[in-house]
Amino acid sequence: MASDLLHRLGKPYFIAVHGFDITREFRDPWYASEFVKLANSSAGVICASHHTQNLCRTAGVNKDRCLVVRLPLDGSRLKRNTPLPEGPVRYVHLGRLVQKKGPLQTLMAFHSVLQTHSDARLTFIGEGPLKGPLNDYVQAHKLGASVNLLGAMNQADALAELEQHHVFCQHSVTGMDGDQEGFALSPAEAALFEMPVVSTWHNGIPEHVEHGETGLLVKEWDIEGMAQAMIRLATDDQLRSKMGRAGRQRVMKLCDPQTRLDTLSQQLNSVIA
Repeated sequence: MASDLLHRLGKPYFIAVHGFDITREFRDPWYASEFVKLANSSAGVICASHHTQNLCRTAGVNKDRCLVVRLPLDGSRLKRNTPLPEGPVRYVHLGRLVQKKGPLQTLMAFHSVLQTHSDARLTFIGEGPLKGPLNDYVQAHKLGASVNLLGAMNQADALAELEQHHVFCQHSVTGMDGDQEGFALSPAEAALFEMPVVSTWHNGIPEHVEHGETGLLVKEWDIEGMAQAMIRLATDDQLRSKMGRAGRQRVMKLCDPQTRLDTLSQQLNSVIA
């Protein structure tokens, strides 16, 4: 293993972990055991959220090895360049169409929203194995006029499309295979565009989506609860604006690139010294 070589050379190393590493992969006892050994021999384990940090500690990684360092997001680059769109509320989901991001649950919740807000719209940006089931649901329930499946887009085009919406929605859940989100980057990016977020109490999401202040969170698999949260934001444009502004300020502070750079530099310099 690379760690054995580094030890023989006397070279310290750090490990960065995300949701997949510490959830789905830990179902393999060999992987879990080897990861803990590797982590406890490292100079530190960089975790994207406190939830991930706690999963590492629960698995057996020493407390003094685990360090939370947020993923960086550049608020000077990621910002709204156009006014909020007028007209009916537009919801958007940006990310891979996989189970842990809950696109089907978001779609089902939106279906309920249409009962009271028939002019609302929902856009999915991204590809993945659930695109087929999403399309099947849209066709079966005749939602083609209300739901748009755009597929994959390059980052610039995806962010430009993001700006054309009012509310970001992502019903993140623990997948059947145990896979979880880590920090969940897309909701944080959406917050920088002054969009309130509707999501779930899942892994690191509540650490950057402050319930009732920058967005609304529901329990995993609570489809009706998500629908009610979406309706609440559809009926109150002042609340959407207030949460959007607060969300941008929170993420800019939490995910400041310079703070991340300073923290990592301090850790590296400490090891070198």
